[in-house]
Amino acid sequence: CGGVNAFILVRNGTNYRFDGNFQRMLEQYEQFFSPRFWHHLIIVLTRIEGKEKQRFVQKRKAQELQQNLQKTFALQQKLKGKGKGKGKGSAAAEIPVFVCGTDCYADCVSRIKHALHKRSKFECQDLTSPIDEFREELRLLMESMDDFGSNLIEDAEENITRIDLEMAKIDRKMHNPSQIPLLKSAVKSVNKSMVKSLHGAIQNYYKPSDEDNEQEHMEHE
Repeated sequence: CGGVNAFILVRNGTNYRFDGNFQRMLEQYEQFFSPRFWHHLIIVLTRIEGKEKQRFVQKRKAQELQQNLQKTFALQQKLKGKGKGKGKGSAAAEIPVFVCGTDCYADCVSRIKHALHKRSKFECQDLTSPIDEFREELRLLMESMDDFGSNLIEDAEENITRIDLEMAKIDRKMHNPSQIPLLKSAVKSVNKSMVKSLHGAIQNYYKPSDEDNEQEHMEHE
């Protein structure tokens, strides 16, 4: 067929909301099919019939949707030159919005056919698969995880080496207290105190008691 004439997006018009889910869906379509997707988009709102159709027309819901689309997706720039190239004539720079119901089904089909004749075909070479994008994201994620793991191991090895060096320094100082001025002074002070205490203990041990002195005095008499 040489391409696609249009992307017809059908939505329930009685429960229509221009919410985040709807906007994200259109963003994904644009990513998959390129910005030229907007040149071939037609929106059909169903179940618009009877009193619902009167309210729809009175509240200008179709124009409101077109304005939201243009404002949210900057379509004024993207739809410039719409309809140029291969095809018949040119189309207006806005997204067609048609209503469909039991009392206007034939009219809706006729409007869609008329809109299709104004559009050139969408060439499929512009199609990009989302799988390729997901594969690229996965590849980048795996690379970042590998880099993170390598950096984590390198940091751990550096910390272990640094701790080993610090422990070796402490061990050398413990085996050679003279390298630590405060510890050396403390050792000298402890040695002097121990010698003094030991000397006093020896003197007290060999010092005669008061009973021995009294007995010795009586023997002399």
